[in-house]
Amino acid sequence: PSALTKGPLAAVLPSITPDGTAWNHQSVALECLFARENIVVATGTASGKSLVFQLYAFHRILEDPQAKVLVIYPLKALAADQFARWRAMAVRFGVNAEQVVRIDGDMPSFERGDALDKARIVLMTPDVCQAWLMRAVGSALVRRFLENLVLLVLDEAHVYESVFGSNVAFLLRRMISAKRRATQKDNDQRRLQAIAATATI
Repeated sequence: PSALTKGPLAAVLPSITPDGTAWNHQSVALECLFARENIVVATGTASGKSLVFQLYAFHRILEDPQAKVLVIYPLKALAADQFARWRAMAVRFGVNAEQVVRIDGDMPSFERGDALDKARIVLMTPDVCQAWLMRAVGSALVRRFLENLVLLVLDEAHVYESVFGSNVAFLLRRMISAKRRATQKDNDQRRLQAIAATATI
């Protein structure tokens, strides 16, 4: 998309895709994202799904200095593995690596608020999102985060069944509802957009 090739990432893109090309599903996904659609990228393992949402996430936060991105990984180990990659990409795009944070069970509760407030991209597990973030949804800190939240990424999405599936569905509905309440209705720039990436659905 021209919004990507001429936007704030333009100078660095050649070092990520030296021949200037992308796979068809990446191009289609990015076109949909720049049209402000919600999408599911359902392709095989190692097919460049992460690059789609990472490029778009950095575009959004560089385009809007207040914008925040929340990336949910199903497991703490997966979030920890991806954390280094997010920070490395941040450095490539001229974003302070400290603005990419991982909030999970290893981070003490008293440190989470400050991390959430300073971060532009937040990696989190569903458990912490439910037990900590949504529990504090009435606080000014979390309301401010939700007001500026423009992108929700669900990586490694699966079909969840039984009680766990119900809990995940409830969490997402609760977050979307809280986002709507926190954002002024006429602020289309801060409307929440969602991306799910999966190799199993």
